[in-house]
Amino acid sequence: MKLIKVALVLSTAAFFFAACAETKTTDTNRAANAVIVANADAQPTAAAAVDEIAASRTIYSESCVGCHKENGAGGVAEFEGKKIKVPSFQSKGAMNASDDNLYRHIAEGEEDEMPAFKDKLTEAQMRNLVAFIRKEFQKK
Repeated sequence: MKLIKVALVLSTAAFFFAACAETKTTDTNRAANAVIVANADAQPTAAAAVDEIAASRTIYSESCVGCHKENGAGGVAEFEGKKIKVPSFQSKGAMNASDDNLYRHIAEGEEDEMPAFKDKLTEAQMRNLVAFIRKEFQKK
């Protein structure tokens, strides 16, 4: 009889400790998973921003440097066989223009002065190009 009581007490204690240990493990796993999920969310965002900047730099180099120059200073350039005066990205007009106005200028172009890029670039690429201009040349 004494042996049965001891076995019953030991098995009850074992079940109790197993239940407590299982809850702690689950809570620890939940906390660890929350940290992993939070970090997973943060890393792609930072990586995406870096990729967008790199992609915008490439687009700028391929499509804009000819007129706007490497440093965004603009100046005299040739467009469709005519000499044009390209404004600097640091000019008062460019600095004060809204992002939407710069986007429209890139998308629609300007007759006899700048080609339209709406058929060559996606909306996201043009919006990222505006952000690139703001960051790279206007330090905004």
